[in-house]
Amino acid sequence: MRFVSSRKSAKTANFARKSTSQTNERSLIEPLEQRQLLSAAVSTGTLTGLITDSSGNPLAGAKVRIVTAYTSGHSYFATTDSNGDYVINKVADQSYVVKARDTGYIPNGSGVFQVIPGSNTAPTVELTPIATGTVTGQVTDSNGNPIADAKVQLIPTLGTPRTMDSLPPSGETSTLQTNFADAGGYGLTATTDANGDYVINNVLDASYYVRAHISGYTPNTTTAFTVTTGSNTAPTVQLFAIAYGTVSGEVTDASGNPLSGASVELEPVSMVGETITYGPKHYTVKATDAKGDYSFSNILAGTYLVSIQAKGYVDNTSANFTVVAGSNTAPTVQLTPIVYGTVTGQITDNTGKPLAGATVIISSVSIPSQPNLFVGPQATTDANGDYTVKNVETGSYTVVALDKDYVLNRSASFTVSSGTNTAPTVALTPVVPDTVTGRITDA
Repeated sequence: MRFVSSRKSAKTANFARKSTSQTNERSLIEPLEQRQLLSAAVSTGTLTGLITDSSGNPLAGAKVRIVTAYTSGHSYFATTDSNGDYVINKVADQSYVVKARDTGYIPNGSGVFQVIPGSNTAPTVELTPIATGTVTGQVTDSNGNPIADAKVQLIPTLGTPRTMDSLPPSGETSTLQTNFADAGGYGLTATTDANGDYVINNVLDASYYVRAHISGYTPNTTTAFTVTTGSNTAPTVQLFAIAYGTVSGEVTDASGNPLSGASVELEPVSMVGETITYGPKHYTVKATDAKGDYSFSNILAGTYLVSIQAKGYVDNTSANFTVVAGSNTAPTVQLTPIVYGTVTGQITDNTGKPLAGATVIISSVSIPSQPNLFVGPQATTDANGDYTVKNVETGSYTVVALDKDYVLNRSASFTVSSGTNTAPTVALTPVVPDTVTGRITDA
């Protein structure tokens, strides 16, 4: 029997650990050397190019970006010289596209091209001037008198435009791509002269609002209008002096009799009847007194309407009216009584046999996204399949019939008027249970 000394075993183990360590070091060093060799093997070239306008005239100071065409890789940047030329050195051997932009022009890009070692010429990129127009307009007070020194702002209806620092994909045009720096990126601005007039030049062809404000007046905004190349006249902005008044009015029925307990809401509107973005707020709903009268106090000057609701009557709205400092009387609003009728009808099966216990809905509303959801007064058929639904507001309806053992069905549309109305008969088809057939065998 041979014995190996523990000293020799330890020496062997140390040698094995050392060998393993050296192997691990080589495994770490070799990939690094390989990467260095691969990096050194990447070939590059020099790229020159030209940026012009749509007439072929060189554009100086245009911003150029070279990006890889098919992969996410490194980008190269340059600015054109006085001849519209640019040079980029050490461009890796790959496929690229050129993207170019310049203030006052629509960004554009080239097709795909290949960079190889040596000298390369990129496709010429042409930039089309952005079409612009001139906008003129006026700001007045509520009496039509011009307001001088009012601040005017053009706001694009499509939201805040992208800045010129963002490049769209190759070939994309963006009519709102321009520099709105004078208004913090939110539009072009001006100040009215002694006649309340203003002029804004170099406005992109697009749709805009005009907003005006000045100390002592409530800000206001126009409806949208379109700017095209050439001269454009914006809607006049009318500002109301900041003042407070009271509003009183009356609500009556169609015969002129006062209606008590009617709900009244005072709503601000723009000069064309649209709810305004800037300016007076909605005022709390009030209820008319025994004489049908109502009143609001501390109402900010502006243009308003009143909306009226009362149980048993059709909702109605007044014409627009102006609130100024002091007392103001709103137009009288008349409400027409809601006319009700009674609906009778019958539900049968598909053989004409009356169905008892079926649910009937007199539906005036059908929601396209939820075709099986119906809204309206309901009833249940009696032993003869008959039903009666009272107090149905006059209008157009359909009868919807449901029963757990039958397929839902509905009638054609019919009109409910005052008095008794007979609805079309609805026939329901029994639900046919699904049948499953099959065969079971042993192994």
